Amino acid sequence: MDEIQQLKNEIAEIKKRNARVEADKAWETSLFRKILIAVLTYIVIVIFFFFAKLSKPFVNAIVPTVGFMLSTLSVPIFKKFWLKGQKKRIINIMGVQITYFVHGTTTDNEKGIATGCNQGELSEAGIKQSKELGKKIAGRNFDAIFCSNLKRAVDSAQLVFGGKYKITQNEKLREVNYGDWNGKKNTFKDKLEKFIGRPFPNGESYQDVEKRMREFILSVSQSYNNMHVAIVAHQAPQLALEVIANQKTWKEAIDQDWRKKNKWQPGWEYKID
Repeated sequence: MDEIQQLKNEIAEIKKRNARVEADKAWETSLFRKILIAVLTYIVIVIFFFFAKLSKPFVNAIVPTVGFMLSTLSVPIFKKFWLKGQKKRIINIMGVQITYFVHGTTTDNEKGIATGCNQGELSEAGIKQSKELGKKIAGRNFDAIFCSNLKRAVDSAQLVFGGKYKITQNEKLREVNYGDWNGKKNTFKDKLEKFIGRPFPNGESYQDVEKRMREFILSVSQSYNNMHVAIVAHQAPQLALEVIANQKTWKEAIDQDWRKKNKWQPGWEYKID
């Protein structure tokens, strides 16, 4: 859990850093900056002409110079307060939009087998599902496509997106490792909450999946801030997203899993702030 908290802190720090960069860019083109400089320039000119009427050379020389210096120093002071508000606003709207797709039905699914970290093969139904999903989302645009590097997810992604996008495989999007139970009957999946913090025999726990999903999000946040990415993967990484993005407990994520009520849909939306 300490590692998960560290990842949360790293993501928060990236948001702050990106916000500073975006705020600086906004300052250079802001109407406020232009008006501020114009007003300060006007003040300097007024001060100069006012004191130019006086007959004291010292005053004539020093006062306009001081007025100019004060006006110049005012810009970074105003900028500091302006940027503070801008960074808060930018942080509130920053993030990555994720559309999550699940791979098509596999031959293991049809046999009641828990594939886990085995590669898995799409069944005829899974191939058809993926092609139909591709047609349903043909009008949608994404900045990047990621998928698990397990064959059933890779094949699904290629069928859904065809040659329209480059598809990046990422092992952090793999299904939870059931360890000794990879490729076994899926009867144990009725009690998944037992493995939230406790690993499957010689495998992973769901909190292990959460950790690697946070690592994935950390990487995506650095490269795709304020962008829209798609993921094609499995059950466990999606449950981890429910925990990360929707603030659910792992028990809630498991209990409310759409798979229990067979409520599939063509993509789930997650906003990573």
